[in-house]
Amino acid sequence: MWIVAVAVLLQHSPSIGQSPPPDTVSAYANAGTRELVTRARARREVTDASIRTYSALAREHISLGIEALRRDRLLYRRELAARVTWRRDAPGRVEVVGAREAIPAVLHGVRVPEDLRRAAPDLAFDPTDDRLLLGMGSDSSFLRHPLASGAEAHYRFAVGDTTTLRLPDGRTLRLIELRVTPRRRDPHLLRGSLWLDGESAAVVRAVVRLADAFDLERDDPDPDDDAKDIPGVLKPIRADLRYLTVDYGLVDFRWWLPRTIAVDGWAELGSFMRFPLRFERSYSAYEVSGDTAVGAIRRAEAPPGPIDGRVCSRARGAGFGPVCTCHERRCRYYDVVIPADSAALLASAELPASPFAEGEALVTEAELRDVAKQLGRMPAPEWRADRPTLAWGLGRAGLVRFNRVEGISVGARAQEDFGRLAVDGTVRLGFAAGADDPGTGRHRGAQLSPDVVLGITHETSSSTFRLAAYRRLAVVDPATRALGIGNSLSALVLGRDDGDYFRATGLELTRRGVPVGEERLSWRLFAERQGAVTRNTDWSIPRLFGSDERFRENLRADRADQAGAEASLRIERGLDPRGIRWGFVLAAEGAAGTFEYLRPAATARLGFPMPFGLVGSVEGAAGTSVGTLPTQRLWLLGGPATLRGYGGDAIHGPAFWRGRAELATSLPAARLAVFGDAGWAGERGGFTTGRPLLSAGAGASFLDGLLRVDLARALRGTPGWRLDLYLDGLL
Repeated sequence: MWIVAVAVLLQHSPSIGQSPPPDTVSAYANAGTRELVTRARARREVTDASIRTYSALAREHISLGIEALRRDRLLYRRELAARVTWRRDAPGRVEVVGAREAIPAVLHGVRVPEDLRRAAPDLAFDPTDDRLLLGMGSDSSFLRHPLASGAEAHYRFAVGDTTTLRLPDGRTLRLIELRVTPRRRDPHLLRGSLWLDGESAAVVRAVVRLADAFDLERDDPDPDDDAKDIPGVLKPIRADLRYLTVDYGLVDFRWWLPRTIAVDGWAELGSFMRFPLRFERSYSAYEVSGDTAVGAIRRAEAPPGPIDGRVCSRARGAGFGPVCTCHERRCRYYDVVIPADSAALLASAELPASPFAEGEALVTEAELRDVAKQLGRMPAPEWRADRPTLAWGLGRAGLVRFNRVEGISVGARAQEDFGRLAVDGTVRLGFAAGADDPGTGRHRGAQLSPDVVLGITHETSSSTFRLAAYRRLAVVDPATRALGIGNSLSALVLGRDDGDYFRATGLELTRRGVPVGEERLSWRLFAERQGAVTRNTDWSIPRLFGSDERFRENLRADRADQAGAEASLRIERGLDPRGIRWGFVLAAEGAAGTFEYLRPAATARLGFPMPFGLVGSVEGAAGTSVGTLPTQRLWLLGGPATLRGYGGDAIHGPAFWRGRAELATSLPAARLAVFGDAGWAGERGGFTTGRPLLSAGAGASFLDGLLRVDLARALRGTPGWRLDLYLDGLL
């Protein structure tokens, strides 16, 4: 069902409880707004029973992906097209004319959906259903309808713009915008605009989003819930909708029937995994017949449907004959016709040209621009003061880590959401066991490393802005993800820490934008004091078993007071693991203060099919600098993110270049690969003449590179073998 897009986001959320008494005084901007809402509410209580039958071409697109640091991936996609016939007093008919699904991280190519027979009737709709959220219904235990009785307790209303449409028959339609503002940030409430037919007060368009993102720990506080057993490394678990829009068209100048439905949202696990979700459905080529003598009747008086709900429940599991579906007490049978020619279904002209096409499938660019305009004009959330949330230790992602500077570092985070702004504070303490000083041979005693971060966050429909003050451990090369779970486990279990660190104390303003097409822009303004940190522990699990391996020394950072900016633009194209995929990242950082410099860099990658069922990938990156760099802003190479076969900071300098090439088997679920890496870093004058480090090896890739294992040998410098297990590989 199309509503799976929203249900996935809210399925753990509790039902709305008893509504508080409506505040009818402050709910309306003026008397005209009150009258409009009263008319719309009265219109919602009746249904147009004049339609005897309709037929339409219905098309549907569902897509689920995963955003990662190196490249984004498509996890699942389904596309359907069918000619739908609905009859008021008889079973309907759904003739499937196109169907395919792809699970690129697991399977080759595309296939006909296995549950096609069950999924196809969901394309049909009852024209007497709720006009705002087609398929969702009006059950207030899921989402509070802005036009439901007593909604004044949850919303405020104001009249917005007015649009006049002239029909070919000479009539004029006036559409009125009703702006809906929730009284509190609650994932069960909506905010946005409803456009009403000025004559009938029927909802003919909606552009809304949730009043607040759903947070599992905050919005589902039941301690007996199974969700409480989810490991802390996967928390916070959050979800939200960028938008939900429903558009109706006036068919035969008489009936408002759905034309397009679009949902764009995301779900997030921990601080490292985000899943974008997109749903689109369109209806076209309507043919409608109705009764001129039949008009509106009260919804409560509408017949429950031609089929008894209990009979429908018993018939649901049948694998043959008509398919039974129920919605809002109305149960119906549909004859589902599926052609035997699966190739024709996969290549149907009613489906998009490619199952791996980027961007929206059924919504036009003009419609998207209009949605973006509506989102930008949405009323601001109400100010509020919720119960603050507190998490510590393993109870939330990123609050426990291990590295050679802090040792075991444990944090606690408090968050308070005030509606338009969210405030958070994180305090952490590292407990390093001490290490031998390589210069004197003396043992440095145990060290305590405190970190404090205070932040204010403001979210819009297209961006997240954050202002933060901090004293924290910073990473020289963010590509190593040294403070993440992967490097922490490597340091703890293998005694190998690929990160290099320095201490940063200062203030920053950051902006992270949602993708526009497949483009993502982010930037950061900062003013901070930077200083050196040292290796403070040699302890790791291998030392418990007699190993005398010790962590390498940390890069010695310069003391510096810096103010500057950094920005990155990332563009990705191609979703087929066996097709052509490419992307590039442009990044630059500039600062003034103790040191004045500019650091531009670019990365480009390409994946492509090869003969004999193989796939290839190449990646190249280069960067340079202008001015004088502090040690902590040198370019570093080494480790699985940049130069496999070598440890972190194998080579560094004010300029660099690197490249890698791979050849692999084509099954995305599990691939074998051979590869070679090359990289150089040093003084700017040696960019073309410097002697690079080289490595080669073999690896295995799982789930289209989400999990990667590499065994690489360093061929220059200090030769040797190195085994890496990491996330988000090139293949």
